[in-house]
Amino acid sequence: MFGTFVNMSSFKMKYLLLVKYILQHEVFYRVLEKHFKSNQLLTKEVICEIMRNCYIYNVNPDSSTIERRAQTVNSWINWILSLGK
Repeated sequence: MFGTFVNMSSFKMKYLLLVKYILQHEVFYRVLEKHFKSNQLLTKEVICEIMRNCYIYNVNPDSSTIERRAQTVNSWINWILSLGK
């Protein structure tokens, strides 16, 4: 249903809807919020710490998965920020 709605939307609205759904996940919301408060890009270590303090389905906070996913979170946040340019 969401995919159909997105496909029927304008180009700009598609991106806004994607951002809305991405930011519903606590990790992405907190990372972006911290970015805006500090006015600088966050390091991988800071993103990992934020992730360890959030619930992430089926991921042990002490595993190496957190570090790999931190890179993905960082990439999505950079994409979101690039939309404002």
